[in-house]
Amino acid sequence: MSLLDPYIPLLYYLAIWVVIYALAVLLKADKHGIIAKPYYLMLKTVVFNSWIEKIGGRLRRGWLTFFDIGAAMGVGFIVLIIYSLITNAFNLFSRSSQSGPTLLIVPLPGLTIGWDIFPYVLLAIAVLLIPHEVGHGIASVLDRVPIKSSGVFMAVFLPGGFVEIDEENLAKRKARTKLRVFAAGSFTNIATFGR
Repeated sequence: MSLLDPYIPLLYYLAIWVVIYALAVLLKADKHGIIAKPYYLMLKTVVFNSWIEKIGGRLRRGWLTFFDIGAAMGVGFIVLIIYSLITNAFNLFSRSSQSGPTLLIVPLPGLTIGWDIFPYVLLAIAVLLIPHEVGHGIASVLDRVPIKSSGVFMAVFLPGGFVEIDEENLAKRKARTKLRVFAAGSFTNIATFGR
């Protein structure tokens, strides 16, 4: 075993990202809705906008009730989170000798997680991400806040997604609308997968 063995996957990642970035620049990918930066790749599209608007247009009253419940729960969770943060900060200082360090592990295939597990990680992220982002999109459509685009991205090797709404339009809306839109993703995940 060589001293460089742990760094070999990192060198592969670096090489892959150099190739991705070079291809994106050479092929002028930004003209096709693909944004490439070092260690970051994003595909931005309007293809799903009409689909989200269609879903949001059905059962409007039911969606409004659903997201109103989510907004109320979101406010409640904010109170709970603030209490938890204060309690944990107090415990950190009063009981710091009892607790060990917290280790942050970045999930890099081949380095911190095995390649055999990585497809399951991607599947889990997709199952969580799709309802979350669609929830934000539906909530914005209900109050006629325009959806600009949606898409997916890859930061290092962690995938993500987004629904880009018109933030200037949302800023002019009532607090109830803002709460609905902001809480929609998390509440959709809780309603879909929570027990």
